[in-house]
Amino acid sequence: MGSPEDLLFWRSMAGSKSRSFRSGRCKAFVNEGMARLPSFDGTGEGLRASISPTPMKMWRQSRSDARSNGSEPAPSGVLQRNRRIGMSNPIEERQDPSHGRVRKQRWLVVALLFSLTLGGTVAARMMAESAIPGPAKIGDLQHRIVHELLAFDGRLDRSAVHLGGDGIVHLELVATGSERSVRTLVRRPTDVVVVLDRSGSMGGDPMAKALASIRELIGQLGGDDRFALVTYANGADLAVSLERATSEARAQWMSRLAGITVGGGTNMSSGLDRAHALVASTREAGRVARVVLLSDGHANQGDASPAGLARRSARALGGEYVLSTVGVGVGFDERLMTRLADEGTGNFYYVPDIEVLAGIFAAEFESARQTVASALEIRIDTPAGVEVLEAAGYPIEQRSGHVLIRPGALFAGQARSFWVTIRVPADEAGEAELGDVWLTYRTIEGERREARLATFPAIDVVIDESQFVARLDADAVSAHHAEDMVNRLRQSVSQLVSIGNYAAARDELNSIDYRDLEALGYEVEHTASFGAIEQMKEEVERAESAPAASQSEVRNKIGKQLFEQGTDGRRKGAKR
Repeated sequence: MGSPEDLLFWRSMAGSKSRSFRSGRCKAFVNEGMARLPSFDGTGEGLRASISPTPMKMWRQSRSDARSNGSEPAPSGVLQRNRRIGMSNPIEERQDPSHGRVRKQRWLVVALLFSLTLGGTVAARMMAESAIPGPAKIGDLQHRIVHELLAFDGRLDRSAVHLGGDGIVHLELVATGSERSVRTLVRRPTDVVVVLDRSGSMGGDPMAKALASIRELIGQLGGDDRFALVTYANGADLAVSLERATSEARAQWMSRLAGITVGGGTNMSSGLDRAHALVASTREAGRVARVVLLSDGHANQGDASPAGLARRSARALGGEYVLSTVGVGVGFDERLMTRLADEGTGNFYYVPDIEVLAGIFAAEFESARQTVASALEIRIDTPAGVEVLEAAGYPIEQRSGHVLIRPGALFAGQARSFWVTIRVPADEAGEAELGDVWLTYRTIEGERREARLATFPAIDVVIDESQFVARLDADAVSAHHAEDMVNRLRQSVSQLVSIGNYAAARDELNSIDYRDLEALGYEVEHTASFGAIEQMKEEVERAESAPAASQSEVRNKIGKQLFEQGTDGRRKGAKR
């Protein structure tokens, strides 16, 4: 039996890329080998390679020798009897001095065939591995392109995958708003539209604090900025039409805010419809638009389906504005609110205490008016067999030969990054080509621009573990583990905590894969990933040990916090 690596190797040699090797190298071991002769027992049925004489030839030779010496050979019946018991030579010939040489010759044949087989394996492995270039330099795995308004970076965490493995590689993408833009920044006039849930569950303190936060936002607006307020319950109303923030308008807005009341259901779809129609009908060139949707519960009227709400949010892309979402309290669906923000290329915020809402409004407004590039769109080409599996939870639009990922807008000085998970073919030894990576964006003036990263090296499909480890970028592997893998785990654990399945949450946390870090020589207990996992275990314990009377609320709150932390951790720099 060979080793698992040998079995994988020979399996790979069955692939189309290895056929020329087999026909050109391996056939010689058979075609140029020994003749196909009768077996050692003289039956004539064997196909063994042999350089020894057959029993019949030996008998004929002995008979000839006997005649020349005047004696008779053994009777034929003796030879036939000896054949039936599987002996290669007659008993009478056992004392023949040539018998020892015959046995030695047979063993030499066996040894020769074994050597040829072993040598063929070694030669084939050496040929396959010599066709693979040496490890890519770390610089080859990192590329950057700089434009006037932004820089675009990409780095791979490895340039090889295991033969017969999962074929997974990770690509980090970073878009950075120009620092020069910060120094010379002309603040963009901004349209801010707040879409406020005024259903019955928002009564009392939540609505009072939400309105207070909106008043604080109004105080931050400049004279060229515009503001509007859409409210929704059973239906949607335009409480404040979109107007410039003059002193007269501000006074009117404050009066209208005081008259808002709560009551009814949660018709979120009507609020999104009204906001989109407002923005689409009032857009002006050179202005930045930002919509902020706020809710404390589940949609239960109108089109309450996640797919329908997501389609409405996605209209922000065509309308070239950003839609962010805010979940208040513990009654809303954080995954739905995150999905709506993703479709609207904005951010999701969890607000356990509504006092922090004013800071969120301020951050969204400031990000909008410092925008240097909007409608960011990342295109990753996908050659045959290459798949883009994940992009930090962002929606991935599959096209023919490429995929599209839309992370949103970029403000001056902002650096937003995320990891993309890519699978390459790993069923045959050799190389797997990666596609090109492009970034397109729109300037505030409406000009469409494009940037392309230099082509990354092909991914080697290797047999040997040392070859694989030599092609890992230690810093990138460690960063991906801490930033993407751990935070993806945080998102999945959050749901288990929310429903009170603490045993499954602990199992998830104990299942994290440290093998790449260990192969690079990291002491796992000293890594950022290990520390984050231990903190999550403490959060699970805190939720489980909460008093029965409050456990539902505690676990819901911890689950939402873990989910937001996981989402933000996978999308570094997305929020201000």
